[in-house]
Order: sequence, then C-alpha cells, then structure tokens
Amino acid sequence: MVMVLLLASCGQRHTAMKLAEDFIEQNATSPDNIQQRNFGKLGQTNKLNDSVVAQLQTQATDFLKPGISYPAYQQGDTLFFIRMSYVCNNETLSHTFYADKQLEHIVAVK
Repeated sequence: MVMVLLLASCGQRHTAMKLAEDFIEQNATSPDNIQQRNFGKLGQTNKLNDSVVAQLQTQATDFLKPGISYPAYQQGDTLFFIRMSYVCNNETLSHTFYADKQLEHIVAVK
C-alpha cells in the first residue's frame, strides 16, 4: 500500500512539473531565458480563499505576460502547489504554481 501511494505521489509530482513547464512556455515573458529549472516537493492546500487567488491571478510580474486567462476557482477547493527555482539573467528566482485538484490547470502563480 505504501509503495502504491509513493508511486502515485511521484506521478502527481511529475504531472505538476509538466503542467508548470507548459504554463511557462505559454505564458512567461521570456521562457528561453529561464535556465536551471528545479522543482520542489508537491504539496496540497485548501487554505487559500478566493480573494487571495484572485490577487495572485492579477499580480503583474516581469515573469508572466499580462492578461493571462485562468480557470475558475471555488473557495475551499484543494489546490496542489509546486515551487520552482530557476536562474534568469544570472539571478536565482522562484515561483510557486498552484494547480487544480485534478492537476489539469494552473489556477495561480506566486
């Protein structure tokens, strides 16, 4: 049973990493400048409220293009999150990607 959970967890982490990578390729201002991408552990939270998620969605950063369309978020939904550290223009940076509970869409980036 523990092995099954471990394998499922590894599969979910891989899915989250792929989801974040695809999001970067589609929505980062300069995806080719993002080097040495390293991902942390996959986590879950249901502690974000809709106003925090909405604020994260509208925050303008140099990292993302403006006007990104995110899927709907219902307060109380469990979200997966994965942190990515990377090097861009000789500076080490990091962002956290929040994905829906089906690991199909990024719903916010911090």
